[in-house]
Amino acid sequence: MQCPSCQLENPPTAEVCDCGYSFTKRVQTRRTAADSPEVLELRAIARSVKSIRTMALFWTCVMIVSAILAAIQFNQIEERLKDVQKQFVPTELRK
Repeated sequence: MQCPSCQLENPPTAEVCDCGYSFTKRVQTRRTAADSPEVLELRAIARSVKSIRTMALFWTCVMIVSAILAAIQFNQIEERLKDVQKQFVPTELRK
């Protein structure tokens, strides 16, 4: 069957022409390449990848902050141990 909108020949079972004309509704729908199933699938994949990147960035930041906090805490403990050493260990036994 020939499309009345673009004159493209379509199979008799076609419901919509490539140009977007609907044979069942007899109206021109605005169909673009962005509406194709392939493009929609690629968009879904892109959203998934973006989500994975966001999670990876989040956990990377968590690990960096954790390492910094651990280093700060280690330094504080080391300073406390030095203070305790000064109070209780005689000078001649200190390293």
